[in-house]
Amino acid sequence: MARRFRDLCTEYARQVGGDLTEAEKSQIRQAALLTMRAEGMQAAQVIGEPIDEEMAIRLSSEIRRILTPIIERSAARRDAAAPSAIRDRLTGAAA
Repeated sequence: MARRFRDLCTEYARQVGGDLTEAEKSQIRQAALLTMRAEGMQAAQVIGEPIDEEMAIRLSSEIRRILTPIIERSAARRDAAAPSAIRDRLTGAAA
């Protein structure tokens, strides 16, 4: 369990990229915990155990709700840090 938690945290942090704030790291840990809970429910469902389907949907939505703003903020930071020549080229190409 601990290894899966670490793996999820590492992968989410890698996907987000950049230097994460402590708040973002905390949100990633929360998303990892919820992901593990959702995976447990999925495993139970596969072997035919009844699950709370509404809870499974809520977990999925909550994971997305936690990760989406982190990813968007990280992308904005990367864009702001891009060299101006590249940014100008990209902006000019889009116009």
